[in-house]
Amino acid sequence: MKTLFSILYVPISATLDEKVSVGLVMSFGDIQFFKYSQTKLSAIKGLLDSESHNILKSYLKSLEKEINVVADSEKELFSINIPSKAKWVSNSYISYLSRYSNNLLQFSEPKFIDVPLTDITFRKVFEKYIFQYDEEITSRLHTSVFEKIKTKLYPSIEGKVNIDRTLTSLDFENLFAPVEVNFIGVNGVPVAGQTFDFEKKH
Repeated sequence: MKTLFSILYVPISATLDEKVSVGLVMSFGDIQFFKYSQTKLSAIKGLLDSESHNILKSYLKSLEKEINVVADSEKELFSINIPSKAKWVSNSYISYLSRYSNNLLQFSEPKFIDVPLTDITFRKVFEKYIFQYDEEITSRLHTSVFEKIKTKLYPSIEGKVNIDRTLTSLDFENLFAPVEVNFIGVNGVPVAGQTFDFEKKH
């Protein structure tokens, strides 16, 4: 028996046939794995309207919940002994989806590899076609932008501006609430800079 796999794409431009791979489904008999890249999904957020992005994210999460069966042992990604609940993951149905599912998410035509499906096999195929398997980088995104400011910008402007200041009405009388800035100085006029993390939801 061969292992079936299909790549899930998000179409970006129908005219130019641009699309981004975001997920992978693999099947070997009753064993089925699915994973999508939260990092890539976040990266293309600005290319989709908010409603489409929310629907897409919700759909991918529902696929993950339906296909994956979490192992009792934390050492394995999935339990090989427990059949998946998603009976629709088959060559014929994924082939059908690859032809007719052309809206927010597209399935590639199913392909086969002559190796048994294990968590190691799945990891290798995922990293080849989708993204890094270990996506711990996503949890560091919120601090990385601030770390870059402190390590790369601060050394070059230190001594020329005030670093990490909280401005109040004592500094600017039209301020009605304190404002934290990363730097502030005078270059003909007051110049200030504040770092924002655009990966945050709010």
